[in-house]
Amino acid sequence: MKNILVTVIFLLFTLCLTAQDFDFVVGKIENYKPVLTINQDVALKSLSKNLFEASAIKETFTAVSITQVKDDSYSLVFKGANYRTTFAVKAIGATLFAKSKVSCTTTGKECIRDRQACRPTDDVGSCACTACPGEEVCTKTCSSANLIK
Repeated sequence: MKNILVTVIFLLFTLCLTAQDFDFVVGKIENYKPVLTINQDVALKSLSKNLFEASAIKETFTAVSITQVKDDSYSLVFKGANYRTTFAVKAIGATLFAKSKVSCTTTGKECIRDRQACRPTDDVGSCACTACPGEEVCTKTCSSANLIK
């Protein structure tokens, strides 16, 4: 009985931390595929403005999509003429939540092609990006506010 109680408390604690980190609903799973539910125009304009203010990255983002990285792990991917910016996304039930205060941005050609590269880690409470291949640069942006809203 004690082990069950400890397990339940641990799961609730983990869910609370995940809910705090992955705090912005961006989509849903429909027919086993991710579907965006955010206002894409608002998200594109917000990211362009907020990324410039937070990290001095000047880009007009023109496309946004969700790509699957692992079973329950996705990336919200913004593309512009020169940059790709990603946010970590987790499926909780059929709802997709973004880690909206941590982004990873690159211009590296190999890095842009690699879904695993230059994306925020899924670690709760972390502000870290996965590395790009070779010498390509991945710029992380950590904010106290939502970067895409």
